Amino acid sequence: MAVQLVLTATGGELTGRSFAFTTPCRCHLGRSRDCAVCLPLNDLSVSRHHCVLEVGTDEAVVRDLGSLNGTFLNGRCIGGRDAVEPAELEGGLPNGVTPGDELRVGRNVFRITLEP
Repeated sequence: MAVQLVLTATGGELTGRSFAFTTPCRCHLGRSRDCAVCLPLNDLSVSRHHCVLEVGTDEAVVRDLGSLNGTFLNGRCIGGRDAVEPAELEGGLPNGVTPGDELRVGRNVFRITLEP
């Protein structure tokens, strides 16, 4: 059964906007225009391809893609790299997300919900 993952911006320039994705899906967040969630170009704390949400029928995970400033899930840094390390193509370790979790990418904060 397909579910819908919804990211609702609760902080940052996108506050009040929602982004919905039907499962299964893989959506990138970052400053690049090819990302499913395009973050403001003036937020230089966000990488072009900062992190990815992977949503299946049984679970949802977020991975940092080797960003310089890290990705935060419920206030905890779940990835990032030093400026001298190369960015990871596949991303860091997966971190499970559940409804109500808070995802922070740069100055942008999102509340995660899953809807049938």
